[in-house]
Amino acid sequence: MDKQKIKTQLNELRMELAYMRGMLENTNTQMQEIRDALQISPDEDIKETVIELYEHPWYKYKREQILAEEESLKILSDHLKTNII
Repeated sequence: MDKQKIKTQLNELRMELAYMRGMLENTNTQMQEIRDALQISPDEDIKETVIELYEHPWYKYKREQILAEEESLKILSDHLKTNII
């Protein structure tokens, strides 16, 4: 390889590295903004916190159904206990 080609490739690598550093800095800034918005300390795991905060509508619906059924069964059980005794 001639010197010019090596210099060109080295320059391309430097530009790519600078671009990647910028992307990393941007990601760090976005993560800090998310932590600030959610009031999460840097020590806490943001992934677990976000997962806890988000619940897919289908699972929320199913959870509410289960809770309603449990409540109905509790009422029925209490009713049966009072009528049997």
